[in-house]
Amino acid sequence: MPKCPNCKEEIEELRNIVSGSNEYTLFSIGNDTEYEEKDFAEDYVVNEYWCPECQEVLFTDEEKAIDFLKGINQDELTKTMEEKLKQIKEKKNVNLPEM
Repeated sequence: MPKCPNCKEEIEELRNIVSGSNEYTLFSIGNDTEYEEKDFAEDYVVNEYWCPECQEVLFTDEEKAIDFLKGINQDELTKTMEEKLKQIKEKKNVNLPEM
């Protein structure tokens, strides 16, 4: 099972937030009104995969998130997170490669 490089907890899932819009139909029933939910249309302006334990965003790419859960490239992610933490501690600008 993979470990989060931030909190070091073993995790078996990632949480995914995807932006988009939801369509509704507003209709009247007598004196009342109700909404009927239609389809959600993703726009992927935001597409983040984060640790369910510490809520740190680990990925913005689905393929890399899947690889992480399969245990692929775990060392690369750990190294990137360690570098990020070191830069934060040294109060430097944090520039990370796209994950």
